[in-house]
Amino acid sequence: MIIIFVPVPFAGSYKEILNTDKDSYNGSNYTNTRALRSKKGTCLNEAQSIHVKLPPFSAVVFEYHKPAKKRLLQRRQRKVL
Repeated sequence: MIIIFVPVPFAGSYKEILNTDKDSYNGSNYTNTRALRSKKGTCLNEAQSIHVKLPPFSAVVFEYHKPAKKRLLQRRQRKVL
């Protein structure tokens, strides 16, 4: 298993929706069980990235979820203070 930073275009969370290394596909079951929250930091010319467990010889697909407006307001308030 390899752990890598993957550039993503939007801030928010990314949930794994397909992993060909799951038990159901006769794989070793190395999966990203929780949604991955993007972090700031330039990675291949993108402002955001996620830290992904990537099993060898497999394909992984993620689904994007926007951050809640409440969280955005809290972040903005922190910056003002």
